[in-house]
Order: sequence, then structure tokens, then C-alpha cells
Amino acid sequence: MTIHKYCLPCLVMGLISTGCTSVSVYELPKVQQNLSQALQSSEDLTQKSEADYKEKKALYDNLAKANSPQFAAVAPQLKSYLNSMDDNLGAAVQRRKEMQTANSEIASLSYNHPKVFSNDDNYPRVDEAVKSFEKATADVNLDLANYSRNSNAFADLVESKRLYFNFEAGDFQKKIVASIHSAQENLKGMQNELNRAQNILNHAHNPNIRAAQQTLLSDMEFQAKQYTDRAQSFARISRDMNLQTVDNPRVSSVDSNWPAVQKLRMEYDRTVQDLAGINARFQKDVESFRTVR
Repeated sequence: MTIHKYCLPCLVMGLISTGCTSVSVYELPKVQQNLSQALQSSEDLTQKSEADYKEKKALYDNLAKANSPQFAAVAPQLKSYLNSMDDNLGAAVQRRKEMQTANSEIASLSYNHPKVFSNDDNYPRVDEAVKSFEKATADVNLDLANYSRNSNAFADLVESKRLYFNFEAGDFQKKIVASIHSAQENLKGMQNELNRAQNILNHAHNPNIRAAQQTLLSDMEFQAKQYTDRAQSFARISRDMNLQTVDNPRVSSVDSNWPAVQKLRMEYDRTVQDLAGINARFQKDVESFRTVR
């Protein structure tokens, strides 16, 4: 399995400007062009932020389903960042509506008024629309800047706690094959030790020693059966993992099937640990059997 660090680059925050200052005459086609460009820029940045939020929300939801101890420790903070990001986006969308309203006002006037002078009856209306647009634009910039800060704080926390993963199904299946082979070799060794112990027991004459050896041999046989039964989990884990990744052998923690993949990874790790523990107990009994006096 390959694990990559997750780091979100800062969102590009372009300054949105109408290009207008205090003037005695408004050339409405030019003003309209500037406002339309600013509106498009704000839309591009908002859409980029919305896509980023969707990805991080999916990551949080999948991590919550897997519910690892590492995630549980930082879940409240991650949720707080997500809530703030959602609020920032909501505010930016509302401000963009104000930009659109002001832009529509200018557009409606520009058809019949190419130029509006300061002594024109429509001048206050145009001037108010331009100022309203500029204020809404500044607010959008602030909302998206706040979004970027919260988004990157979320990403930094995910990265520092190593919660983001890229999972390679091919690498995992190779580990499964290696684990199965290792388990088979261990079982051969266990069987050899059981045969040797049984042979010694068959030729034992001291009843006290024989009783102690019989107890240890029974324990060894039980542990060998435990080992066999537990090792069989590898084949099922491999089969289940193949079902989860057959359409996408490279899974990340933002994918919908990540919780199922994560649970299988954790089950594999527990199986390896359980087998190591059983083998250690078996080897301890082997040593005790050899030293019975």
C-alpha cells in the first residue's frame, strides 16, 4: 500500500475590481464590461471553492464512517473547519447575488444611455449601483479569503494526523499473498514441532513428566488449530477487497468505498497481529516442552 501526504495548495485569490473610481461621467458599455469580467472572476473562484468543499466534505464523511482513533481525536476540530467553510461559501454566494443585481441595473440603463453625466437624472442610480457592486465584490473577496484560510487549516490538520490515504489494491494483494505464504510456512513448522513432541511423549516413562508434556502438547495443538483458523481470514479479506476495488484499484479516503476498504485494511492488520500472538504462545510452549523435567 502506498500512502501519500495530503496537502491542498492555497486557493488563488485574485483581486476582483470594477476599474471604476469617482467620476463625473460613466461610460456604461465600458462599466458594463468591467462589471461582467469581475462577476465572472467571482463565479470562477466560488466554483473552485465549492468543488474544494465538496471534496473535503466527502473526505470527512468517509473518515467518520471508518471512525479510526486518529480521526476521532480531531473530528470536532475538522467539523468546525467544515462549518466555517460552509458559512464562508454561503456568504460569498449571497454577496454574488448583490453583484448580479447591481450588474443588471447597469445593464438595463446601458441600452439607452451610453454615457451618464453627473448632471443626468440617472447618475445617482448608476453611481449607487456601481458602489453597491464594488462593496459586494470586496465582501466576496473577504469571504473567499476566509474560506481559503479554513480550507487550508482543515488540510493541514488532516495531513499532520496522516488521515488522508491513497490505497493501491495491487500492493495490498501482494501483501496478502506474502502473508498467506508466511502462514503456510509457520504451520509447517508447527506441525513438525507437534510431531516431534508427540514422538517424545510416546516414549516418556516418568508419569509426572508425561503429564506435564501432555498438557503442553494439548495447548500446542489448540494454538496450531487457532493459527490455522485465523490464517484462513486472509483469503476472505483478499476476496472482499477485490470486490471493493475491482472497478478502481486505486482508492483514496475521499472515495465512497473508502470506509469498506479501511475496515478490510484494519482487519488484515488485526489478523497479522493475532497470528503473531498465537505463534509466540506456541513457541513458548515448545520451549517449555523441551525443558520439562
